[in-house]
Parts: sequence; C-alpha cells; structure tokens
Amino acid sequence: KTMIGWDEILEGGLAPNAVVMSWRGEAGGIEAAKQNHDVIMTPGNPVYFDHTQSENEDSVTIGGFNPIEKVYAYEPVPKELNEEQAKHVLGAQANMWTEYMKNTNKVEYMLFPRIAALSEILWSQKEKKDWSDFEKRLIMQFKRYDLWKVNYSKAYFDLKAIILPTTDFNGILLKIKSKKQGEISIGRYAHDKGAIDEIENTDTTLVVKIFKSNSYHIEQSGKGFLTFLEQKFSFNKATGKKITLANEVSKNYPGDGAFTLVNGVQNEKGFARTKEFLGFNGTDCEAVIDLGNSQSISSITVHSLTRQTSWIWQPHSAEVFGSADGTTFTSLGTTNDFIQSKGPTGNGVMNVAFNATTTRYVKVVVKNHGTISGGNAGAGNKAWLFVDEIEVN
Repeated sequence: KTMIGWDEILEGGLAPNAVVMSWRGEAGGIEAAKQNHDVIMTPGNPVYFDHTQSENEDSVTIGGFNPIEKVYAYEPVPKELNEEQAKHVLGAQANMWTEYMKNTNKVEYMLFPRIAALSEILWSQKEKKDWSDFEKRLIMQFKRYDLWKVNYSKAYFDLKAIILPTTDFNGILLKIKSKKQGEISIGRYAHDKGAIDEIENTDTTLVVKIFKSNSYHIEQSGKGFLTFLEQKFSFNKATGKKITLANEVSKNYPGDGAFTLVNGVQNEKGFARTKEFLGFNGTDCEAVIDLGNSQSISSITVHSLTRQTSWIWQPHSAEVFGSADGTTFTSLGTTNDFIQSKGPTGNGVMNVAFNATTTRYVKVVVKNHGTISGGNAGAGNKAWLFVDEIEVN
C-alpha cells in the first residue's frame, strides 16, 4: 500500500515512499520533490473548485477566487525543481469540498467548465498550451454542455471591472471589459448625482472617469445574451490618491496592489470577496497616502476582516501620522478598538479620531495581531491581516 497525505505530513518527517498532496500552495510539493518523494500538486489557488469563479458571484462559496483563466494559466511543475526533481510531480488534482453545495446542480455549476481547463493543461505539453485557442474551442464546449443538459457556469462571459487611479490622482477610472462584441452601457441609480465623464467606449471596452460617490449598473446586451454588473463607490479624501506600502502583500491575496486601499470600494461580502482585500501574513500594513495638497483632516477609518478559522485576525492596533513633506511624520492618534459589523461577514472597522490637523501626507500603520495563541485554529503560526479600504476624512 502507498501512503498519500496532505502536505502537513512533512511536519513529522516523511515515511518512506509517501506521496505528498501539496494543497497549502506549492511549498510542500517542492520540498517533498527535493526529498525524492512523489507529489500531487493541488494548491488552493488556483485548483480548488469550491472557490468562487465569478467576481459577481451570487452563489454561496467558501471564498477565494479561481476563475477559469487562472486555472488554465496554472503550471503544475514548479520552476524551482530541476529536471530530475520534476519527475516526482505525478500531476495535479482539483479539490471541491461540498459544504456549500446542497444539490447536483450546484456541484455541476462549480465544476464546469473549469474541469475542461484543468484537463487540457494536465494532458497537454506545456509549449502547446494556448489560452486564445482554448477560448475559441470553449464556445463549442458550452454547446456540448447544453446538449448534455449540464448546469455549467457562464462566468466566462462576465463583464470585467478594473478600477485604476487617474493620471493626476484626482479621481478613479472604472474600466469595463467584455469578451463578447456588443453594446456596453452604464447607468446611475436615480438618487446618484456624482460627476462622471465617459472617456472611451468601444465594442468591448468602456472607460469611465468618476469623481464622486455613486452606484453604477453596467449592462452589455447583444444577440442572445445580457450580462451586467453593479459597482458601488464610497468617496473620501483618500480615494484615488497616490499610495505606497512599506511591506509587501502576500502573493495569494494581492488585491489590485496598494491602490486597493484607496479605490473607493468597500468590501461587503467578507471572505467571499477576497480580491477586495490586501493580505499580510505576519506583517503590518503600513501605507503612506499623498492627498495631493495640504488639507484639514480629523479622522481615519480602517476597514478590515476577522475570520479566525482561516487564521485571519483583527488588527492589533491602528495609528495615523501626518506629514507636510512625506519624510517627517507626527503621530496624530491611535486605537486598539475593532468594531465588528453585524452579520456573518467578519468585516469591521477601526476608527481613529483626532484634533483637526492640516497635512498633505497621511501614514497609517495597521499592526498585525501577531502569533496565534494556543487553542485557536493555526495556533503557533503567524496571523493573517486583511485590510480593505482606508478612509481619510
């Protein structure tokens, strides 16, 4: 008999001939292969199919975001392995735990068409993988699913929203891209009165410049299809401004880089929308925001997340500093209070209020919880710190 175990079995020393399932990223598989043990690569990112496949997901999932594009881009043989070590990679496997799947239709929805992407990358030579060619054939695959009466996901056709800073850091750009030719239109709800400039509109792309708080409903219509997305923005003095980070974010939870903290989007779905967070593993979030000119400010609000079962802990503290030149900073206030939102999302905020101060540069230091104490999930490991939006008012 052959023992196959999750990568935790590395922690006690591998038994002879044991095969390792590398699920917590690729590090366990790399280590096992270097020890001449066979490996099955099955990292949560990107081949756990219980993770959401759409940024507009309305179906309950365990969290994470593994769209079909990310699955197809996966290379199961890590570049860290030499030719001999690479022979120990037997292949890869998708995992799909069904805590949130109560019927066959949901299982099919999570499985198809991602299983087609995984099959192709595992059964094809690396040099023959071609996403553009796969996309063309995927349309025919959807027709096969229709004939089979499979309940497959159509997330591939989702409109993609990309939020960027303007060149002058005085607003935000909402860029909507489509995979299908057709008319893309943007509309505001009746109560919205913010300023908006449409600066580009083609068959597959719409770019909008936004200056104030709005909720937008974006639609794309065409022959036989209608797709849409909704995007809500919450503006404050930091929104769209230039921002830098002192510490690197985790490659597993990179969001859209530092701009994630000032893009005007406040997470409302908790762990189910991890793309809207920056993840720091054992390190602090230290951000410097350039307001562009000297302004009077009197508070900051840090939006964060706690989900201790996933080793994500609320921040230890938040402190704000001000500076006129971006070099010499003065502490303006600090807090240890984390106010958790009502409901199951785990979202919460830390508010720091202080006497009104005129400053151009705002530094916010959000301290990590530190090492997870005994009796908790992940005890003895470094806690994760998840930060969403930083408001300056």
